[in-house]
Amino acid sequence: MTSHPQAESTAAIARDDEAGANIQPLTMGGALFRDHEEERSHIPTGGKSPVNYIENDADDEFAPEASGPVRVEQMVRGGPVKLAGRIGATQGKVTFISKQGDIDLTESQPVYSQQEEGYLVTTLHLAYSNRFEIATRARTARRRELEVLAPFLADELLSELQILREDVSSVSTASVSGTKPDPGPRNPQGSCGEECWLRTDVPESEPIVGGSYRIPISADPFFRYSAIVPGQTRILCLQPGSADHPVTINIIPMNSNDVGPYAALSYTWGSPTQSKRIIVINKKLHTVSENLYNALLYLRLSDRPRWLWVDAICINQEDMAEKSFQIPMMTSIYRNAQKVVIWLGEHKDNSALAIAGMKLLDREETRKKIMEPAHDEECLRQLNKLYEALLAIYQRPFFGRAWIRQEIAVAKRVEVQCGQDTVSWLGLKRTARRLHSLRNIIKSESAIDPLDFKSDDLGNLKFLSRGWRYGQSALGFMAEAQSVYYYHGGGLLELLMISRHFEATDPRDKVYSVLGLGREPLQAQNASLEPVRPLAAKDSSGLYAALYHHMVRCFTYMRDKVHSTLGLTSEPVSEDTAALTEILAPPPKFIVDYSQSVSQVYQHVAKYFINRDRNLDILCILSTHRGPESSDLPSWTPDWRVTTSHIGLTECWDYIGMKHSSANSALAELQDQDGAGRLIVRAYLVEQIKILLEVTGDVCNTINMAMFGPDETAKHEAETEPFNSGKHVRRFCKTQSRLQFLVPAGAEEGDVIVLLYGSRLPFVIRPLVWDSYLTVEDVTFCKPGAEFELIGPCFHPILMNGHAFMRFQKNYSLPEKIFLI
Repeated sequence: MTSHPQAESTAAIARDDEAGANIQPLTMGGALFRDHEEERSHIPTGGKSPVNYIENDADDEFAPEASGPVRVEQMVRGGPVKLAGRIGATQGKVTFISKQGDIDLTESQPVYSQQEEGYLVTTLHLAYSNRFEIATRARTARRRELEVLAPFLADELLSELQILREDVSSVSTASVSGTKPDPGPRNPQGSCGEECWLRTDVPESEPIVGGSYRIPISADPFFRYSAIVPGQTRILCLQPGSADHPVTINIIPMNSNDVGPYAALSYTWGSPTQSKRIIVINKKLHTVSENLYNALLYLRLSDRPRWLWVDAICINQEDMAEKSFQIPMMTSIYRNAQKVVIWLGEHKDNSALAIAGMKLLDREETRKKIMEPAHDEECLRQLNKLYEALLAIYQRPFFGRAWIRQEIAVAKRVEVQCGQDTVSWLGLKRTARRLHSLRNIIKSESAIDPLDFKSDDLGNLKFLSRGWRYGQSALGFMAEAQSVYYYHGGGLLELLMISRHFEATDPRDKVYSVLGLGREPLQAQNASLEPVRPLAAKDSSGLYAALYHHMVRCFTYMRDKVHSTLGLTSEPVSEDTAALTEILAPPPKFIVDYSQSVSQVYQHVAKYFINRDRNLDILCILSTHRGPESSDLPSWTPDWRVTTSHIGLTECWDYIGMKHSSANSALAELQDQDGAGRLIVRAYLVEQIKILLEVTGDVCNTINMAMFGPDETAKHEAETEPFNSGKHVRRFCKTQSRLQFLVPAGAEEGDVIVLLYGSRLPFVIRPLVWDSYLTVEDVTFCKPGAEFELIGPCFHPILMNGHAFMRFQKNYSLPEKIFLI
């Protein structure tokens, strides 16, 4: 018996039924196959055109709470087609998600063609896309049947068997699940022929120059911004014109909720020293960067105006107060835009060829014509030209700009424009994955030595995903439960860490550019904020006052009970204590304030994390987030300006990816976010560094050293490597107790190791004055109010499980409050 394609499809549907027995059903109308008129004509669309329905689905927001696999049923040719994938659970809206978790599929692509990059596909499509494999399996089954009966077959059946045997070598190994096998060595299928696309010359378009200006001379010919209030923004109307007309726009202040359809521009500002160009705003002169000027030239229509939102024009960049309340609105501005237009710049370095190549390589039928046939030298030279043009596109400055992460992530639709040529965002990203294949073809089939290419050259591209959602880790690393990264992966801290890969004209934008993605409560500069008061102070009836006093008594009783159990003493707690006020206080808000310096903004970030989480997790990344340029920041403040070329993000991954709990569950001190320069911590002094060793290692090395003992030097050296101050961020040391700690590279002999309340790791600190200690009965303490410099986190296994911290709590008095500066 031979296997029939329809039977294979039915079996696949049956397997879906079994696998999805516990999957919540959800119905969805609309078209799955945009290019197949016959199937499309039978699909119920609910009054919508099939194409429009797909566009609306692709533009829908992905729900914050993602459900598990959900089965979607819809009728095609009178029968159900099952489709499994991750979708948003709310309001029955569907979003397509790639295997890597990227919600990054544009509505311009037919849904059925997404199988290669995503797993939201139909069984009908699987049967269609694997039709050759299904036929091959049928032939294989037929051959096996005939092989058994070979000695008894008639001549006609023997001929059939011989043909089937010859087909064995050419059988496809593609999986019916849609996963592509390892291509292995390239096996060209025939010659490309005279009609090969690579024989086509793609000329560069002529640049648009723009026209001259004839503005009547007046007392004040330059444009002046009128003031707007919070909740308002400006929208610009780009007036139509031909290539020889000046760029003319009108700016209209509007309430953010009243803005009509518009496109938001995403581009790179360029260097502040870059030459300026003049445009006309409301019949007045205004200067913009040359890159923005070119973007307006190419985006201008010839027959009708175009509504745009451009940050450099719609925000008064000289008014810090306006910037402070406009920046928090940018997330919603880009989210509400009909589309986001990415401007890569003018034509250069064969960019027209690169854009045309992206369109062809993104479509399966045209990609095969380039990737599969054997090409002659002429075509291979053109292929190398395409390869170099693509590399030039991906290395443009746009992909290093900090703000583009937010602008792309929240966009409904993204269009990439380079000169006059456009391509979809998905086409641009998917083409990047094929650069290795293009290079291998050129290198293996010609004498050309193609440019070297490494995946790291496209490092920023993997952090740019349309539809990224809060909680979706961009680094994608595995981490132990209850580690620093476990709690912060996909959140604001990871977003800030990744911002080191990107550049910003204003270093403060390394922080402000990701706040909209971090779901943090934002507060503009000088915005009114109700002061924090106990509930008793807000109540006139006495009900909340009674509740407040009761909570104070409960808090006092519980604290005294815990302290008595541990053998500690408690000071009397008044009903006006700040401790309960801290518990009842609202969560902190992040203040966007461009009047603050870079140092003040970065300090504000660190204190915000401490107050929000009541721990010192933000300090655990200091080893990789400080550099020579960090001298203007306090020692406890991470520097988001440090580039990854100086120190990689994962140099201390064993610190933030493993479970540590040096301070058990003790809470960190609340910080004054308005106060600059100091961080208040509670500390127990543990050890003092006596000798610095010229070796380095990681957490595993330190654990092994603790197991081997301090005297087994040979075993220690076998698992470490020589310390290099220009390369390594940590080194080993010996303390007073002859323990070997892993400490920051900047540690010095005489520095002290402390346990801090709210920290998962011990830290090395350095006293500003050497009388900062107090010794009582052979026990050394930090003097109350002493000032220290924070050197960084350290490690030793005896301090990591919280037992040492509990021993200090039981045997000694409460820790002293010290200041880190």
